[in-house]
Amino acid sequence: MTYQAKLNPSRGLVIERFQPITNYDIQLIRRVLDENDEAVIVVGSAAAKKDPNRPEKDLRDRIMEGGERVELVDHVLRSEGIEPNRYMLIPVENVETNDRQWAAEVRMLTPRWNTFYTRNSTNAVIFGRSAKVGGYDVRMVRDIPVPTTDYFSCMADILKKSLRSRFARKKLADVPYSAFEIMEGLGTPKVIDAIYNWGKIEVEHLRNKIPEAALFLGGFQPFTGVYENRTGHIGVARKILEENENLILAIGSGQVSETPSDPLTSGQRIEVIRYSLMANGIDGGRITTIPIKNIGSNFCYPDKVVSLCPAFNRVYAGNNYTQRAYSQRDIEVVMLERNDGAEGSISGTKVRQTTMDLLLQHRQYDKDRNVSDETVAIVDKALEQMVGEGQREMLRQVGYYEVMDFLADARK
Repeated sequence: MTYQAKLNPSRGLVIERFQPITNYDIQLIRRVLDENDEAVIVVGSAAAKKDPNRPEKDLRDRIMEGGERVELVDHVLRSEGIEPNRYMLIPVENVETNDRQWAAEVRMLTPRWNTFYTRNSTNAVIFGRSAKVGGYDVRMVRDIPVPTTDYFSCMADILKKSLRSRFARKKLADVPYSAFEIMEGLGTPKVIDAIYNWGKIEVEHLRNKIPEAALFLGGFQPFTGVYENRTGHIGVARKILEENENLILAIGSGQVSETPSDPLTSGQRIEVIRYSLMANGIDGGRITTIPIKNIGSNFCYPDKVVSLCPAFNRVYAGNNYTQRAYSQRDIEVVMLERNDGAEGSISGTKVRQTTMDLLLQHRQYDKDRNVSDETVAIVDKALEQMVGEGQREMLRQVGYYEVMDFLADARK
């Protein structure tokens, strides 16, 4: 039976670099799913930078981009029979300040989760510091090993000798065969050979085939529209899924939240998007949600999106900037019609403004100082034609009305 979306599922979170994914990683993910409804799988060091103090790690970090590792893990888990409706893959970049801020960023960029599963005692301490404020448990998994082998180096040895040595065969036994299948398609062996063996590489011809997938980039503050009416963000998502095999939603301004224009965290937006689409009968395995933090350069931003997302061959764009940025990268761009400002049009700005205005007019709280059900019902009624029922249900769960009430009060 296919897993059905839930408003408040139990979730476990794991963080691994997946350089590449191993059988032990699969065991860990199975453990999480045995004990929870869903797994949040963080692909760590998604935009790794050179670390002069750890040169042996540096080569590994150059082999596969964050988006490629998302593809790798997804392919392997599906090959292992793990239902894609039950897990989410979230690439997360390192934070250069301190460990506590990194743990906070993980919480910000991921949907709600109950338990952090780790085989790393350092990570257990880092996340243990904020467990109380984050409302989660930390569980050390001691019976599943952490491999120390540089599997990419072993692969390079095979490529260099053109023979599978007995040593390499033994070392690579931890990597599932399905991982080699997807890495071959990604062009990973060519990258390994170039980096480890100083081999030649034709950069433009790395990947054998681009999968049938389309990118939809937006802030989704909140995820607007009514699925049945084909309006707003969810209407565009429906259109894309009717025209393409898979949909990648790149969630912009990933590090911004609790402001009038960007009230929700990336993790909250991911929950709203995923639940509302699955509640309307969309297979969760066709949806990938990727948080993208802003950077200071519009010129570089499209390349950041490409590096963190699984590969796509089409972009749906609602503005000229997106059209220009991706058409220059030989990616097909499908322009969307926009009717901002027209009567009956839907925009995130209109939804946020309506929410704050009504909260100020009808503000009531329950005994826990949350916005009362009566007040939410008034706002819900006003948003019926702008935000679908599934989105409104999940917005309530992730605390949208409390955040908007705080912002409305600060605006007075």
